[in-house]
Amino acid sequence: MANTAFDKHVEFCEKYMAEIHASVSTLFRKGNTPEALTHAENLHELRLEYAVWLTDAINEKLQIFEKAIRKLGADSQFIRSTTDSPNHAEQRTIVIQRSHDLFLEILGIDESKEVNEEYAVEAVKKKVRAILGVEELTRLREHLVIEASKAIERST
Repeated sequence: MANTAFDKHVEFCEKYMAEIHASVSTLFRKGNTPEALTHAENLHELRLEYAVWLTDAINEKLQIFEKAIRKLGADSQFIRSTTDSPNHAEQRTIVIQRSHDLFLEILGIDESKEVNEEYAVEAVKKKVRAILGVEELTRLREHLVIEASKAIERST
């Protein structure tokens, strides 16, 4: 069971990170876009598919990230649909600013620094790897390999 759980977690991490990469690339290139809704849904579907292998803590943290991406997509639709509407000008301005702030938060961008797409993608992936416990799993694997090697040497 432990092997299966580990393998499923690794499988989930690989698929989720691939979608994270696609999501952040889209956001960086297109900014506020309805495509964010599709990316948020893809991330959500992956989480549902692997739900049995995820802890509640991982699930909750990833939901926050997905919700932010979904919000960007929804806001982009409002912004586009009200572009020529003077009745929505004030509300549209508020949504644009809120979306801008959320976009920077998701990407982890400090406006005082020049950031390219590759940096933004890697910064987000680093955050998600921390949520998924990838560093801890890698250290555990290294430890187990070292201990197994020592056991083999002792037995020969």
